[in-house]
Amino acid sequence: MAQQEGSGGEYLMGYRQKRTLWIIRGLAGSGKTTVAYILGDGVQASKVSVSADDYFYSGREYNFDKTRLGEAHKYCQNEVASAMQSGVCNIIVHNTFSQRWEFEPYKELAEANDYGIFILECQNDFGSEHDVPRETITMMRERWENIL
Repeated sequence: MAQQEGSGGEYLMGYRQKRTLWIIRGLAGSGKTTVAYILGDGVQASKVSVSADDYFYSGREYNFDKTRLGEAHKYCQNEVASAMQSGVCNIIVHNTFSQRWEFEPYKELAEANDYGIFILECQNDFGSEHDVPRETITMMRERWENIL
């Protein structure tokens, strides 16, 4: 596609002006957070970026606790719901979303609040920032499914 000016952001800005829920999915270490940062930097309208990992940060320190994973995902969903109720134009969620049921609460929120959904899938392997064991990543890969 030919671009008239700039880096291509002008093309996407027309889409981003609508209320959009951006779902960034991928295995651990695939670049989800990096893509979320890049996407967020390019968005001119109001935005929120959130992940279940955010729940485990205290300042800059990451303290993952598998027993609190359900709480972390509920936190993420609540942040999205709050942002939607506040009318934030662009909400970026970067989680694994390896199975359809993990995506469903976000889909329901988007539909209830009149948000379009844009799904990006990261398929890289940069190594896990949070030292997720290879066995865990393999199990995620084996249960991977189309979420639409």
